[in-house]
Amino acid sequence: MRIRTKLLVLLLAITVIPLLVLGGIRVHSSLELGQDLARRQTGTLIEQARTLMTVIAEDHAHTLQRERQLLETALRFQTLAARARLRGPVPRDPDPVLFDTDISQKSGSLRLRKLRTRCAWLGQAPPKAGPVECVDKQVFHLAPGLTREAAQPDVARLSDLDDDHREVSGGMSDLTAWQVTALESGLVSIYPGHDQFPSGYDARQSPWYQKALHSDELVWAAPVLDDASGEILFTAALSIRNGKGVPVAVSAIMASLNVLLQQNEHTRHLSGNMEAMFVTREEDEGGTSHLRILAHREPDGARHAHGTTGAEDVGANFKSHLAAMVDPRAEQLVLEHIRSGVTSVFRAPNRGVASLWAIAPVPGDAGVLIFTAPLDDILREVRGANEYLSKRMGEQIVQAVLILGLTIMLISILSFFIAKRFTGPLLLLSEAARQLSQGDFRAKVAIRGKDELAELGKVFNEMGPRIVDTIRIQEGVALAMQVQQKLLPRKAPDVPGLDVAGISVYCDETGGDYYDFFLRENVRYGRSLAVAVGDVSGHGMEAALLMTTARAFLRMRADMPGAPSEIVTDVNCFLSRDTAGTGRFMSLFYLEIDPSDKSLAWVRAGHDPALLYDPQTGSFVELGGAGLTLGVEEQWMYTECGRPCFKPGQIVVLGSDGIWETRDGLGEMFGKERFRRVIQEHSADSSAENIVNAVLDALDRFRSGHQADDDVTLVVIKSV
Repeated sequence: MRIRTKLLVLLLAITVIPLLVLGGIRVHSSLELGQDLARRQTGTLIEQARTLMTVIAEDHAHTLQRERQLLETALRFQTLAARARLRGPVPRDPDPVLFDTDISQKSGSLRLRKLRTRCAWLGQAPPKAGPVECVDKQVFHLAPGLTREAAQPDVARLSDLDDDHREVSGGMSDLTAWQVTALESGLVSIYPGHDQFPSGYDARQSPWYQKALHSDELVWAAPVLDDASGEILFTAALSIRNGKGVPVAVSAIMASLNVLLQQNEHTRHLSGNMEAMFVTREEDEGGTSHLRILAHREPDGARHAHGTTGAEDVGANFKSHLAAMVDPRAEQLVLEHIRSGVTSVFRAPNRGVASLWAIAPVPGDAGVLIFTAPLDDILREVRGANEYLSKRMGEQIVQAVLILGLTIMLISILSFFIAKRFTGPLLLLSEAARQLSQGDFRAKVAIRGKDELAELGKVFNEMGPRIVDTIRIQEGVALAMQVQQKLLPRKAPDVPGLDVAGISVYCDETGGDYYDFFLRENVRYGRSLAVAVGDVSGHGMEAALLMTTARAFLRMRADMPGAPSEIVTDVNCFLSRDTAGTGRFMSLFYLEIDPSDKSLAWVRAGHDPALLYDPQTGSFVELGGAGLTLGVEEQWMYTECGRPCFKPGQIVVLGSDGIWETRDGLGEMFGKERFRRVIQEHSADSSAENIVNAVLDALDRFRSGHQADDDVTLVVIKSV
């Protein structure tokens, strides 16, 4: 088969087949994209709904707390007004008053009709005896056994409280239900007035009265179902005491709860079927937790209040109302989240419908607010978007199939003509590539034109000379690596009383780390062991050349007489002249050990201090000293430090920063603490070489297979 035919087949294969595959992938991706967008939008809407329901629940809870504080302030004002009247004299001309029995007896009077009004705070649930009507005036009620004549002095004293009552309730008409002043005598004043008192009603037997009577502080009583209004009311009460501190009355304000469950703009925006409940958690005699529903707003806006007296009644309300709405699992979830004591949002069925629940505890342990919204309402935007997306996907699939068919036809026609254009240059490139593979780097091709094939021919012609240059560079680097490795000590010197080992591991082919051992004749010490460890800034060829230069200077100067400080000073002078203006420098630690008395003398030139480890005490001592790095200041004078008596068992360790600055995969450094711990663990019975190997093994384990990014040099000297 001719090459043109093969190329034609190849072009058809590499164009038509990928287009078919890409078309299929596009269709599949479009479908997956739609599903993914739906999932993401669902998640986003649910998360937004969670946030909004959390805000709604917390706002209602905080509103309830704020209203509670307002009621407490209003109650204190009301109590002060009532106490002032009760402690004062009986007025000679008291204001006209009404008793509860007067309302029904005088219902046709003109004066009473003008006072009669519908209480603004009442909800939609009527009381048992029909809608209650209130008068804008306080009404007095007498407990059984109390006559009007006996109560007349106190009635006269309290007769002008109407203005105070109106001032207290003026800004809270939708919240304040009844304002009550109940006396120990059995007299009760209530505003706004009504006549819906149960038969034999005695306010002194009420829980709120008893609780306030025995306390000096303002108290809150448990919510109760008000017989007059059919509403669940919270009661705040405060005792009124005479000049001797004896309680003579209780002032109270009863507040409606259902107003907090009204729909607002946020709830309607989220769902038109949102329900709201206010509940408290109680336990029956067997210790089983139940939820007492105090108030409930249904999706249609209707609100209900539920009885709150007696343990048996609690269970009945729970079973008859809440169990009809939620599944048993949802019921347990509600109880679990209520026990957590924090605002929470979760998913659970409500009347068999998947819903989102928000639970917020009211500050002060007053109860718990619960809001539920069907997930279908929350995700109604997703459903609409999915329908639109499905329609658009269908249209795009039809368009993609048509475009794919036309593209295949066009490519099939063009492939025949393109094959002929490619054949000649490809044959030339093939022949030149064969020559190049046989080692003829002078091979070239002559392709004319300005298209990609001509550019490819130009690049091919440049390839041979570049390969030659690369080979030369690689050979030079390999030679430099061999030379540098040969410059490092092949083995440690054999010095009586000393066990010496060292190593340099480069992260590149060549490096800037350096260590050396040599014996030198010292005027002061005689024949001594000299050890040098250095670190050139940077890596690679430049660092290796500077290291080689520094080694030559150091060895040359060490063959001459002089103290360690003189040797390092002269080496710095030589090196500074070579590195001037290059920005290159080298740190060095130079150490001499006198084998006869085991004394140490060293010079530190910007290098990390050596470590002296004493296994008997388990302590490390840094062999420091002041000194500038080599190659920075030509005239710098280095000082010598010393230490007597290098005791048997003690270890001197010299290293480069590549040890403790080694990093693991998370970027954490090996550190000097780990370095010291390795030396401690292997100091007792290990040789110097074993300690070196232990440090290298610890570094390999720490890196966990990651490439080292700095040279590592280590010298260990152990006194034996």
